[in-house]
Amino acid sequence: MSSFLLKDNQWVKTPKDELKDDDCPVELPERYAKKLELVWKRWKRDLDAIAIITGEVGSGKSTLGRLMCRYVSKEKFSPKIHMVRTEEDFGRVFLEAKRNDCILIDEGSGIFASTDTLSKKTKNANYILEVCRGQNLFIVICAPYFHKLGNLLVEERSVMWSRTYLDKRTKKPGKFAYYKRDKLRQVYVDIKKDGGKYTDRKNRPTFRDRFGKENIHEKEYKDMKQQTYFDALKSRYGVEKGEKEETPLEAVRTYRLDLVEKNMDTPVADVCKILGLSKRQVIRLRNKVRDKMALQNGENTLLNGGGALVTGVQREQYNKTTTQGGDGKTMEAQ
Repeated sequence: MSSFLLKDNQWVKTPKDELKDDDCPVELPERYAKKLELVWKRWKRDLDAIAIITGEVGSGKSTLGRLMCRYVSKEKFSPKIHMVRTEEDFGRVFLEAKRNDCILIDEGSGIFASTDTLSKKTKNANYILEVCRGQNLFIVICAPYFHKLGNLLVEERSVMWSRTYLDKRTKKPGKFAYYKRDKLRQVYVDIKKDGGKYTDRKNRPTFRDRFGKENIHEKEYKDMKQQTYFDALKSRYGVEKGEKEETPLEAVRTYRLDLVEKNMDTPVADVCKILGLSKRQVIRLRNKVRDKMALQNGENTLLNGGGALVTGVQREQYNKTTTQGGDGKTMEAQ
């Protein structure tokens, strides 16, 4: 048996008996790495791939997910660019993703943690996963419950499932069970029938193994998790006394406007797919962004109720004519 270790930015096959704790913390078992290499074959056929990771809290779901993305992307994966940590990140990450990118949807996003699979955020996420089929992406989804994921996601879109768990003796993360695609449907149905209960006797995995640490992106990942925690507190309890709380409709409008502002150079058709809006609606949002930018840069400003844009020189002339009457007396500008 062998494992792949990351040394000098290269994944090197190493026999198990040569492994040492201080050799290299980034490790994936060889047979698991071979399963991940199937993603490259799918990309050659213009197909994407979705992998699911579930497990108890602290069992290493995100660690295994980052290792998978790093191996498949050949060290091009970056949590800041390719990880969805909040619901608001979802559209941005997928909009900026390039072909053959790896995307990690973290459990902390809460998108696939809801017990209500018909919630708006879950339905939006499932829709994006459907329309991104032709982008040749590898998408890793970390979720707390396997049986509460949608039928379409598990039975039709997923190619593999990994279940992480703690070592019974040491109580430390690093162990997992792998289930190939052929077993996904039956295991999913059995667990749903049993109310989420899992038994090895009834649902045997394809194989079991262990994975190593992922300390290269560990600090970056922890900082992002901390920021997610602060953002969650701010969004739910950050409204000060006397401040009007933003309504759900206003929040959606703000999100759409911000996303459009960040992607002014992106084709309108792509933005329409991400936001689920018509071409006319996206163009209208872009016009609002341009008006906002014109006011901020000071070169152009809105002059009258008709919404006409004028330059700074025209504004100065307008101020002179409206603040001084024909008799030389100052008048109040209307």
